[in-house]
Amino acid sequence: MIVGVFGNLDKDQAVKIAENARSTFALKTVARNELQEFRKVKAPQGESRLNFELVDKKNENSCLVSYFECGQKDDLKSANMVKLLQHYLEQPAFDELRTVQQLGYVVACREQTARDITGFIFLIQSPKFGCSHIRNSLDKHLAVQRIKATETTDEEFKTIQEALCTQIEEQDKNLAQETHRAWNEIVTH
Repeated sequence: MIVGVFGNLDKDQAVKIAENARSTFALKTVARNELQEFRKVKAPQGESRLNFELVDKKNENSCLVSYFECGQKDDLKSANMVKLLQHYLEQPAFDELRTVQQLGYVVACREQTARDITGFIFLIQSPKFGCSHIRNSLDKHLAVQRIKATETTDEEFKTIQEALCTQIEEQDKNLAQETHRAWNEIVTH
């Protein structure tokens, strides 16, 4: 059991909350070597993309998760490039794939970090189109965005960088944001 306690509490109060949870749910301590290993899927040699398709004949929706492995989280250049990529791709992906092409209600792209491996995912769910159509639409969109990126002027790129820096430097506005940030650090390592 992992317990995260945030707020106006001291260490003794936090420990008491954890102990109360353990006794209430009758949890027993497990030695570290008895824990199941959590493993992230490694992209095959020479590839950086994995696609996961929903296969459920009873479900009318199709869903594609396209994962791009980008590198180690500790590599600041890779980590910041993924943040820049999300900042650059998020709105155009939503506008094109969700609004214009109307693939489905769920169209998301975001940084995905687990066990110190930084990656980037596109998640698209559609009640109208199959996974191959969704992937083809995503690939075409990414090809267009790649061309647009090469045509970005230095001034436009600097504006994108500055906007991202402002976003990164922004302080947490409330306890929920602080908790999310802290918990994210725990679960990604």
